Amino acid sequence: MEPVYHYGRSEHYMRWFFETFFENENLGVGYTQVGQENTFGWEAMEEGIKLQYALVDEYAKAGKIKVMKMCDAGELFSKTFKSTPPVCISAERDPVKTLNYRSIWYSCKNYRMNIFLDKGMLYFRDIMKFDENYEENYAHEPCRQPSAEYDTLPVVDERCWSGTNLHEAGLDFDGKYVLSEVDRDDDKLVISAKCEENGSDVKILLDENSITVCGGGTLRWHFGNFKDYREENNTIYFKHNGFDYKVCVEGELTPEADGFNLEGEVRKFIFA
Repeated sequence: MEPVYHYGRSEHYMRWFFETFFENENLGVGYTQVGQENTFGWEAMEEGIKLQYALVDEYAKAGKIKVMKMCDAGELFSKTFKSTPPVCISAERDPVKTLNYRSIWYSCKNYRMNIFLDKGMLYFRDIMKFDENYEENYAHEPCRQPSAEYDTLPVVDERCWSGTNLHEAGLDFDGKYVLSEVDRDDDKLVISAKCEENGSDVKILLDENSITVCGGGTLRWHFGNFKDYREENNTIYFKHNGFDYKVCVEGELTPEADGFNLEGEVRKFIFA
């Protein structure tokens, strides 16, 4: 959170930021760095950086965080984890109160996902599969343009698969929902929500290999402007930048004009 910008020097927003990273569920791995990445000068950064350092001091004295050099943090991480661990960031309240958004990110060695709540609409906004065989754009040739693009393998991509309508792509739940809680069950992340219309519950269980959805009615999986997918035997085959990959699905798939409906009391997406 850069101190020179509005949010980086807003105590209201920065307290929300620290709460989100260090007090909400994070599966035991929470990290941020404080500082200014560019030479804006002390006059521009003074207010924000003093505020952020004061919050770091407050959280450290309360025993909520440890302050260390980046090199020491890297050494601790590599000694603690043999491979990429599951992590999450859970924004369970909205600092901009008029919008009332909720957003939970989960990431592990096989995939990442974001589930979003917007005015009662609950949906997966982003699911990306990770595959070590998918090479980055500049593995063999350097980038010779003013900007570089890095990507991974999309399974749900509201941003890139949508056109002028910002929600032409996504994986949507039926009905209107409120977020109940975000918690862990052993090594799984569990997201619970309740339907406002009929009081039914939905639970989303995330582990390193899969996403399991219990309840929530029909899931509408729509692909927007993305066309390189097909279904065979409850497996969705994708092609992105010439690379083939797949996601296995448990549940009843029904083809639609721009994707699938997925039904069943328990539905599952398997990445490994």
